Amino acid sequence: MSTRPVPHPPSWFNSLNPARWPKTDAQHIQRWLAKEQPDLALVTLGYHLNTVSPAAELMRRQIPYAINVQCASPDYLDSYFLDAFRAAYAGAARVYFVSQENLERVETMLAMRIETAKIIDNPFNVSWDAQPAWPTDRDGFRLACVGRLHFPSKGQDLLIDVLRQDKWRQRNLSLHLYGESQGFLRQTEDLIARHGLQDQIHYEGFSEQIENLWANHHGLVLPSRFEGAALAVVEALLCNRVCVTTAVGRNRELIRDGETGFIAPAATAELIDHALEAAWQKRDRWQEIGQLAGQHIRQRYHEDPVAVLYSDLMALAAEQGVGSS
Repeated sequence: MSTRPVPHPPSWFNSLNPARWPKTDAQHIQRWLAKEQPDLALVTLGYHLNTVSPAAELMRRQIPYAINVQCASPDYLDSYFLDAFRAAYAGAARVYFVSQENLERVETMLAMRIETAKIIDNPFNVSWDAQPAWPTDRDGFRLACVGRLHFPSKGQDLLIDVLRQDKWRQRNLSLHLYGESQGFLRQTEDLIARHGLQDQIHYEGFSEQIENLWANHHGLVLPSRFEGAALAVVEALLCNRVCVTTAVGRNRELIRDGETGFIAPAATAELIDHALEAAWQKRDRWQEIGQLAGQHIRQRYHEDPVAVLYSDLMALAAEQGVGSS
């Protein structure tokens, strides 16, 4: 099998030489490449500022590669690293993003157009035809905030700030926080106690039974400061639940504000309060809005994202001459 050579990396790209990585990382990558001898590699970045150093080794070995960016935040790249990142992205045969907003963020960060960019869907953990039962509101309305307990990204602190207002204290509404703590459980519990919200806000821990979770909640509220394509939003929509969230990541692409959900223009307590208030005023229609949201996402999202990505990678391999003699 042969591969089509990729452009030779410029001399300054040696600043990312594996010799300068932590030894265990460099050795692991080099051993893996030597053993597997891939014809095409997929470099997945959980966060847009994760190191692109593996791309340097792939370029040296003339192995075509794609980059998969799972999340981009407002954080910017120091200009010291700019040339290295530009080269890694420019040298990629394909660059996958999970939202148009993330693509635009990274293009702005690099001050360059990514010619090989493509938007893909993330896989999800509920049935495509999920239909959890609609819960009663006899004991009040129940909203879930599903996501790791991490203020910098998921913004649970903003939600607590919103719900401490008198108007929310007087409403028949409870909030249930689901997700593993990433260092913010104590702050969450202390903020809830500080504002006397123990009867309204409850930390429920991590749950793998997502469809069962939605059988007990009327909607999702997710005040994220940044996202890629929030899995919690995708799954809530597929479970026909109303979503109140922020205009980050894929959210605007999947939700029509005021019709299939509610979008705060930015992650501030004031704007989240406005979006949640708009939702509350339509609480008698949440089931109807959720059904419409479920129909809407199934028109904009693929049933099998993994199969779609695999198919595209195989097509990309063919374009790169992988498998040809």
